[in-house]
Amino acid sequence: NFPWFFDRALMLRYLDELAGNGYNTIFFWNGHPFVYFLKLARYPEARALSDADLQRNMEQLRWFTGEADRRGIWTVMHFYNIHVSPEFAKAHESEGVRLQNSVSTPLLRDYMRRCVAEFVSTYPSVGLMLTAGEALGAGKEEWVRDAIIPGIRDSGRHPPLIVRQWTIDPYRFRNIV
Repeated sequence: NFPWFFDRALMLRYLDELAGNGYNTIFFWNGHPFVYFLKLARYPEARALSDADLQRNMEQLRWFTGEADRRGIWTVMHFYNIHVSPEFAKAHESEGVRLQNSVSTPLLRDYMRRCVAEFVSTYPSVGLMLTAGEALGAGKEEWVRDAIIPGIRDSGRHPPLIVRQWTIDPYRFRNIV
């Protein structure tokens, strides 16, 4: 719902300015971007937008990433864990699901795995950046191993994954992944 994101002339000028100044990466920073750019067939209750708005967002992100690619600018989608859409949280409230979750569950792992797989399949040139976040209690490293990486593998593609070392022990992470 940000008008500037849909202003293609503005976006082209911005991308040209970035490329002209030697910038080669742009990050979209979001808590849980997936429901704004994907049709999640397995989890329709997560949907946050109308068909028309979702289609518009998907077309715009495809266009934007294509234009960025043409200029040598890599697009990276950042997200936090374990965040879900407000609609998904409401639909699964009786199961203890909240907007921001501090414990991994089989439902949350499957949901995030499918979000990641669908995103990578739909936007293959877009990289991923993950902040496991302080809200996720113990098991941040396992969350990446058990939900995010399998989602990437399920896509059949191999985009770069940047894991922000906010509260992750890098040595423990290296040993379990």
